[in-house]
Amino acid sequence: MSSRAPTAWLVPALLFVSVCASYLHGHMGCSDSRWSIPTAASLLDEHDFDLDEYEPLIRERGFYFTEHVGDHYYNRYPFGASILAAPAVLVLRPVA
Repeated sequence: MSSRAPTAWLVPALLFVSVCASYLHGHMGCSDSRWSIPTAASLLDEHDFDLDEYEPLIRERGFYFTEHVGDHYYNRYPFGASILAAPAVLVLRPVA
């Protein structure tokens, strides 16, 4: 056995411990997708990316991760996730 064999487990063990430690505090929120589904629904229904039809919900959530541009509210993050989610929203909407 080589001299490196006893330490071969060190890197995977440190990686395991660091990943476990990062999840210890519980829920790891994903704020960039908070408005992705409403934006996808707006894209399908209104043919635009604004969230104006969700203004009461936006106000209730304290304008969290939205931007007010002119007279419209938008998701703060790029629209890529919403575009990718739009087909799933279209298919799953009758189920929901």
